Amino acid sequence: MRLFPIFLLSFFLIYSIMIVQGGDVDTINAGLQANKGAVYTVPAGVYIITSMFTLPEGTTLQGTVGPNGELLTTLKIADNQNWGLFIPMITAKSNTRILNINFDGNSMNQHTVPTKDGKNWGQGSHNFIKFEYGNGIEVAYCNFYNNLGDGLRAINSANIKFHHNTASKGGHDVCFIIRSEGAWIHHNNLQPRSNSAIRLMDAKHVRIYNNVVTYVNQYDGVRYDAGPATQIQQDSGEMVDIEVCGNVITNSCGPGLWLVGKTGAHDELWLHDNVFKGCSINDDLSWDGGIIASGYDNALIEKNVFDGSYRAGVCFFAVSNSWTTFATATIQNNIFTNTKKGLHGGEGGAGIENSILPQIVNSNANIFWNNAEGNTKGRVSDVGSIEADPKTAVTTSGFIWTEQGWQGPQINPREMGDIPVGPDGNNSYSGLDPITEEDIQEFDNIFDILNVKFLEQAINSNSTPIDEIEENTKGVITGGVDIAGYNKMVKIDGEYYISSPNDAIIISKAENMASRPVSIKKEITLTPGDGVLTADMKVRASYKVAVKHHKTVFGIPVTTIEYVQKNQTQAFNCTKPMPLIFNESEAGTVNIKIMNQTANPQTRVYAYPNIDTVKIGFEYNGSQSYYVQRVGIVEKSPNNVEYVNMTKAEYWENVNGTGRVGNTFVIPKALNPQNAADQIIVTYYDVYGNEQEAEKYNITEITSTGDLKGYFNPILIMLIIIFGTFSYASVKNFQIFRRRW
Repeated sequence: MRLFPIFLLSFFLIYSIMIVQGGDVDTINAGLQANKGAVYTVPAGVYIITSMFTLPEGTTLQGTVGPNGELLTTLKIADNQNWGLFIPMITAKSNTRILNINFDGNSMNQHTVPTKDGKNWGQGSHNFIKFEYGNGIEVAYCNFYNNLGDGLRAINSANIKFHHNTASKGGHDVCFIIRSEGAWIHHNNLQPRSNSAIRLMDAKHVRIYNNVVTYVNQYDGVRYDAGPATQIQQDSGEMVDIEVCGNVITNSCGPGLWLVGKTGAHDELWLHDNVFKGCSINDDLSWDGGIIASGYDNALIEKNVFDGSYRAGVCFFAVSNSWTTFATATIQNNIFTNTKKGLHGGEGGAGIENSILPQIVNSNANIFWNNAEGNTKGRVSDVGSIEADPKTAVTTSGFIWTEQGWQGPQINPREMGDIPVGPDGNNSYSGLDPITEEDIQEFDNIFDILNVKFLEQAINSNSTPIDEIEENTKGVITGGVDIAGYNKMVKIDGEYYISSPNDAIIISKAENMASRPVSIKKEITLTPGDGVLTADMKVRASYKVAVKHHKTVFGIPVTTIEYVQKNQTQAFNCTKPMPLIFNESEAGTVNIKIMNQTANPQTRVYAYPNIDTVKIGFEYNGSQSYYVQRVGIVEKSPNNVEYVNMTKAEYWENVNGTGRVGNTFVIPKALNPQNAADQIIVTYYDVYGNEQEAEKYNITEITSTGDLKGYFNPILIMLIIIFGTFSYASVKNFQIFRRRW
């Protein structure tokens, strides 16, 4: 019996440790209030955040750092948190610092936030830090990961420092500066999942330097289309004194930089000593390049490397006719090499392209090499350009090629002191009408980031396939046949499927080359084989030939001509790989767990998805909810044929009066096990629009406190036993020691 209190004490000690590691907002708020105006160091652990909290003025919030620099403090958003739009995790006041924190947005477990076009990211939920109408904030040495919104969003503020941070799998912009003055954004390593890594909208006196931005095409098998790696956009306020230098931007989804002026109120942009490598890899966009620019006046672009850009190194392209287009730009001492045609439609390929008639582009002393469509295209005044391989030639750019890639000089921007603001925090943008989310979304929508259309099933291709027919002439018939692609093709987990060989898109040509053609007919048959499809075209051509007849009439030789019809039949064929044939799967088995407990009675319904399941419908008590397993994004094959890439989505739609836990449908009452299967209708929807109601149900009933068993797992029990034994032994040894003493 003496062991029981020790075991009880051990249990509470271990559980207390687990609770401290989980943390909560009250713990952090208490620490901030106790250290207001000073430094609050959050102990190591994972803190589960369930609501917004405020960082008081003049206060530093910092995490615990390990001996090797690892971040030991994590602020993690709890599952299924719907705080409302644009309510962040942290609202920071003036003269604050946020250091050494690991931010985890837990985005895959957020099923209750608003969605648009099937997406819950980029809609305004779960920004990490908001700084509005403030003066002075520093965010440094943090890691931003896996959230649905921005990392730092600063609005109508001044003196913002964002440096030495890392970020990945974000849901919108990592660092977004809006109508603010004085920003230093540098030495960050950012991997945008959606939208941009760094974005300015109506900002003055900004330094963006020595950042590394890399686009990651997929996370967990799901493709995300990020926007421009960096974005400098003028809406209605002035933009003055902006310098961008020493950055390395690689494989951006959209352009490496989108530079746009909406009304023309901007000046002094200096873009220099940056590397843009392989930018604009998104094949869904027709406007792409290392830099896309329109309407931004007085931009100086010099001593940069544009290597392997798609469409153009620098492309002047009017994305909206309602925005200003007149502007001047000077482009000098840059390297433009290996420019490729755009992935969408095969356009462009020049080092510099200007498709805006009012835009004035002056190109001076740039070096061009191996660009698909030459040095410049459109209205570009080019003086002193050099055509040479920049990897071996001496250039005026300051960059050299090494085994590690492009190496340039160590660059720091011009010095800039703190920007003074008014006593009430007002800056030069304060007199403007408040900027709205609609104003911000206008730019997002132009780039087609937030309005990607998701499909739920296969489609017929609306694009014109590239003609690859090899024509042959046989007798009087010239023709050929080609399998250009397939309608209703879908891609699932790397495999391609069609519903039938008849989905093949056949392009054929047949021409009667006879001098007196009569007709031509063709017949095409399709024969599937082992992973291939053969198209056989049989062509029958009718034509007439002149036949001379000689005879004598009344002793006079007479020649007559008769036109005789002849026929020729020829065969043409083409064999190409064929996708897998889609076989409609049966609806899976549905598990119904009835938790008949007085504390929290409920019924949980889980339906096993098949590989081809797009969504599963749950109907109960007259209302329907859908668990969307996959969504489709229209993509194009190299032959310009559209197909639907079905990627994993895993979100809920139309949940009313019920709940869900992960991918499980939850009814807030315990159903009768005898007729539970009759009260729930589960329907499977596949990629070809087929619907099947589930017929197999496994029903289990839990009438005890079964849910609590998870808390008493073997590891926890073992820890309690070990800790209790150790505690008991320690007490006994202490008693023996005291008696001996």
